[in-house]
Amino acid sequence: MVPEDWHEFFVATATVAGALIGLLFVAISVRPGAASRTAHITVRLRSVTALSAFLNTLFLSLLALRPRAELGSVSIALGAAGLASMVVMLVLLAGQGRDRPGRLAQGVVLVLGQGVLYGAQLWDGLRLLARPADVAVVDNLAIIVIVLFALGLARAWEFVGADNPSLLGAIARVAGGGRTDHGERSGDGGADRPAS
Repeated sequence: MVPEDWHEFFVATATVAGALIGLLFVAISVRPGAASRTAHITVRLRSVTALSAFLNTLFLSLLALRPRAELGSVSIALGAAGLASMVVMLVLLAGQGRDRPGRLAQGVVLVLGQGVLYGAQLWDGLRLLARPADVAVVDNLAIIVIVLFALGLARAWEFVGADNPSLLGAIARVAGGGRTDHGERSGDGGADRPAS
């Protein structure tokens, strides 16, 4: 059972996740080539990981709002689905990302990081099945939801072609090593050119 104290939180996160998914679909419709099968894997990775994060938070929140919701089994199912999607992304990265080892390493770190969150979600679901009244585990799931929102927003920000919001990206730009891949922005796999 989900404690009543968490009802408003899950209402808010379901609303936010639905809005973010809608905005992501608008961004994809503006740049349809970037999310297609012909786009480079690192570009597709941004949209897929953002969508995965937002869908996970949406379904967790909606299912938590059901009367007499069993959040443990929901967390297990969503964590397992998230882990499976990240494994698929790792396989695609390994197959298509060899031509750019730096971007491949960045993509692998991103996928593994999001996979850790899904693994933690699955683990918390198992803990909730064992102790359904453990409010601390529900708090852990709420933190995972917030971190998934942050990751999804960062990936969506990169997908629309904005600068990399990460600390490492900022350091690379300051050091003169920050480069923007014009071909990846257009989805055609073109050559790197310096950021302006």
